[in-house]
Amino acid sequence: MIRSLRLLAALATALLLGAVAIQPAMAATTANRPTPGPDLASQLSTLLGQLKQQQATVNTLANQVESEQSTVNTLNAKVSADKQQESVLNHQMDQVARIEYERPALSVTTVLDAQNLGELLSGVAQSRVIANQQEQLFTAAQALKAKDTQDQQAAQLQLNKISDQKAQATAIAAKTQSEISDLQQKQAAAAAASSSASTPASTPAPLASAGAAPAVAAGATITLTPGPSSPNRFDPGQCTWYVAQIYSIPWMGNANQWPAGAAAAGQAEGMTPVVGAIMESADSYFGHVSVVTSVTDYNDWTVTEMNYMGPFVQDTRQVSRGSSNLVTFIY
Repeated sequence: MIRSLRLLAALATALLLGAVAIQPAMAATTANRPTPGPDLASQLSTLLGQLKQQQATVNTLANQVESEQSTVNTLNAKVSADKQQESVLNHQMDQVARIEYERPALSVTTVLDAQNLGELLSGVAQSRVIANQQEQLFTAAQALKAKDTQDQQAAQLQLNKISDQKAQATAIAAKTQSEISDLQQKQAAAAAASSSASTPASTPAPLASAGAAPAVAAGATITLTPGPSSPNRFDPGQCTWYVAQIYSIPWMGNANQWPAGAAAAGQAEGMTPVVGAIMESADSYFGHVSVVTSVTDYNDWTVTEMNYMGPFVQDTRQVSRGSSNLVTFIY
C-alpha cells in the first residue's frame, strides 16, 4: 500500500513538472509567430512619404552643389589672377636683376656721375630698396597663390562630396519610386482580382495598372498605341505621366492641351465613353486626364487615374455625365 502511494506521488510530481516545462515552450511558440505585415495601401502611403522626404533631400543637395560650384568658380578665377600677378612680378624682378648685372650699383660710372658721397649712397640705397620691395611683393604673391590654391582644392573636394551625396540620394529616390510602382501594380492586380470575383463576367475590367493598357471592349475603335511611352517625358506622379505609362503619347503639354495634341496626331475624339478611351476633363486649372476602364451606359462609366487625390496616388472612380467636367474622349 505504501509503495502504491509513493508511485502515485512520483507520477503526480512528474506530471506537474511536465506541465511547467510545456507552458514556456507554448509561450515561446506564440511569441515567435510572425505578425501580419501592413497592407498594400499602408506600405504605399509610407513609401510616398519617404519619397517626398527623399526628393526634398535631393533638392537641398542640388542647391548646395550649385552654391559650391559657384565658390569653386570664384576660387578658380582668383588662382588664375594670382598666377598672372606672380608672373608680372617675376618678370619685373628679372628686369631689375638684369639691370643690376649689366650696371652694378657701384660701377665706375656711378661713382664718377655722383656729385658727392651722399648722392652715391642714396642711389645705391634706393636701388636696393626697390629690389627688396619687388622681392617682398613676389613672396606675398606666392603666399596668396598658395592659400587660394589650398582653398580651391578644399572647395573642389567639398563639391565632389556633395555631388556624390546628391547622386546617392537620387538613386535612393529612384529605388523608392520603383517600389511605389511595384506596389501600385500589385494594388491594381488585387483590385482587379477582387472585382473579377464579385462582378459578372460581362462587366468590363476595372482599374488598369500603370504600364499596361486596359482591355478594349469588342467593337470599340481605339487606335491609341499601348504604352508605356518611351521616354515618358511628363512629370512623374501627375495624371499625364500616368496615362503616358498606359499609352504611347506622341504629344506634350498639360492635360487641357491634350485634345489639340491628339487632333494634330490624327487621334479621333468624341463624347461617347468607350473602354480604353482617354477622358480629358476640366477638373483642375490645367485639366485632367484619365482612362476609361468600364462603361455602364452613355451617362455612366468608370475611370482609372492618378493625381486626382494627390501626386502618385492612383484610384478608380465612377463618373456620371451630368456631374462630371467632361471635355472630350480621345480614342
